[in-house]
Amino acid sequence: MMMQSSANAVAQLSSQAENGWTHTFEGNVWPDNVWRGDLNDFDVVEATLPGATGPGALLLEGNESGRSILFRRQKSGFGSWSFIIEQTFVSSSVNRHKVMLFVDDSLTQASINGYGVSTGGSGDERRFSLFRLDNGDEHLLLSHPLEAIDGVYRVTVTRDEQFKWSLKVNDLTPTRDPEEGSGEKVELIDSTHTEARFFGIRFRYTSSRRKSTTIDDLTFIAGELPPAVAIDTEAPMVTGLYYGLTTPDTLFIVVSEPLDQTNIMVSSPSSIATANYHSKRVWSLPTAQLGNWAPTSDPLRIEPLRDWSGNESATLVAPTPSRYPSPGDIVVTEAMIRPLEDDYDGQPNQSQYVEVYNRTDESLWIPSLKFHLGWKEDGGASWKESLCVSCQIIQGFVAHQIPPKSFGLIFPEPEEGSTAISQSRVTQAHPELPLTIPFWQVDAKTLGFHSTENQLYVAVQYQDRMAHIMDSVRLMEQSHHPLVPTTKGLSLERLTSTKATQQTNPGGESWHYLDGWNPIHWVSSAHPSGGTPGQINPSQIHPAQSPRESWVSLSPTTFSPNRDGVDDILRIEYELQSPDYLIEATLYTTQGLPIVHLTRGQLAGTRGQLIWKGWMDDGTVVPAGLYLLHVRAFGSTKAKPKSITKPVGVYR
Repeated sequence: MMMQSSANAVAQLSSQAENGWTHTFEGNVWPDNVWRGDLNDFDVVEATLPGATGPGALLLEGNESGRSILFRRQKSGFGSWSFIIEQTFVSSSVNRHKVMLFVDDSLTQASINGYGVSTGGSGDERRFSLFRLDNGDEHLLLSHPLEAIDGVYRVTVTRDEQFKWSLKVNDLTPTRDPEEGSGEKVELIDSTHTEARFFGIRFRYTSSRRKSTTIDDLTFIAGELPPAVAIDTEAPMVTGLYYGLTTPDTLFIVVSEPLDQTNIMVSSPSSIATANYHSKRVWSLPTAQLGNWAPTSDPLRIEPLRDWSGNESATLVAPTPSRYPSPGDIVVTEAMIRPLEDDYDGQPNQSQYVEVYNRTDESLWIPSLKFHLGWKEDGGASWKESLCVSCQIIQGFVAHQIPPKSFGLIFPEPEEGSTAISQSRVTQAHPELPLTIPFWQVDAKTLGFHSTENQLYVAVQYQDRMAHIMDSVRLMEQSHHPLVPTTKGLSLERLTSTKATQQTNPGGESWHYLDGWNPIHWVSSAHPSGGTPGQINPSQIHPAQSPRESWVSLSPTTFSPNRDGVDDILRIEYELQSPDYLIEATLYTTQGLPIVHLTRGQLAGTRGQLIWKGWMDDGTVVPAGLYLLHVRAFGSTKAKPKSITKPVGVYR
């Protein structure tokens, strides 16, 4: 029953894909609604070729030396292709033709995949051959024994459901006996590409050979599809909208798969516009054509989309668009300057990183993120490029975004080998780092930070346009807590992520955001791992942090366990939304070493209090200094786990 259902599905897809097509060019018919390319370089003529269906044929009549392209739609990569070709010249590297049996994009594109037949070449390549295209690169698969000299030939290529190719060439030249190899078939198996959209021919010729090629009886008969080929039954959809930073501003529409249509109709509340093909899966239109479109409040409607398998969507309501950011929309909220790197301390090695934050209520489009560490004397800057390793790139179009009120991370990783994000140093050192945020990798061991002071500028860039600086900050050693015995292994966290007033000078804007340049607006991280990349900083005054987020409070503010009866006990109060949490609380040194476990997983209830008298697990009183309290609530069947880290200052 299962096999019959699968066979029916394959047969249905074959019918959808098309049963085949043929063109014999009879009656001077040249249907330009079917064929595309350099149509003016060809003419339908009377030319009786041996074995042809009729006297009509297609003659190449290019005006100059060069290349002419002819192509039409074709939706199947399995079946039989055949054609008759007359070349009244001996082929060479500059006089030859390539018949593309099927490719996955227009022949006008460079990076295409598929298969084709060469009708000759120079020297040892002067033979009919089957080749494969991998992202535009050509690889020889089969070479036919028949040499492609001047004459008339019928070429037949088949590919069956077992992925077996066969190439057969018959010499039809009436003025000579068939040469050795005529009618012979050569075979091989190749299953690399199955996606078919176009059939076509690339004619290459010199001015003396521009009228020396005739084509006739172009035919394709679709064959059975192998079970291994995925059957596309899903309708296409819009996966994202991106707009801004072109003149005029342009809306880019990204769809889930390439479409079998020449344009897309888009309607706003006040107008209807046409989006045109930009690149594979990307369409574009000037936003001015959408009238008084308000991106955040006016959903766009998009006409039904049709893919190459014939699947068609309903009229779609487009998703919320992502806009190109303005200066100040993205800010730096945390940076690791001096990571701990000790191969013998039993702890994962840290790495430098920069945490950025989208402070707006809109999704922001980030085509390229780069930074530098200060201006040169001549006013220039040494920009460091970062590679988006968590985003989708479609033929050079970067469909990357930061959701509203969320984080992204710039981190270094040596380029030797390809390291997954989950295996990077920054992830290994900070296990609570969420892997769902955007990541930009710099192919280096470090970001290049200096140990004492850094002036960091972060910018977004669209293709080759000017970089738009989002934020600039000054990261200084003196911003760390004075009680910290060493700043190595501790990140600097920004106290606020709100946009500050720009500082200007007589020469114009210097892009210094005042709060980011003020040393007192940065504090040492109080987390056991030395930082909280990708997360709300416990010490930060953060727009995304609601009052309920501070579910742990400490008192007194001045804790001095010297047994004088004043502020000798630290009270740790918590409040949870579910009564079945388990709670765990541990005190650490700033280097992440645990010194006392207050609880290892007792039932918490919705409210409770823990106390610490300043003693370590061995019963001794801790020295004065800065410590880190990490509280974790987990195990609830009704609510998500949560954790928080707070600094605890011990005084004498």
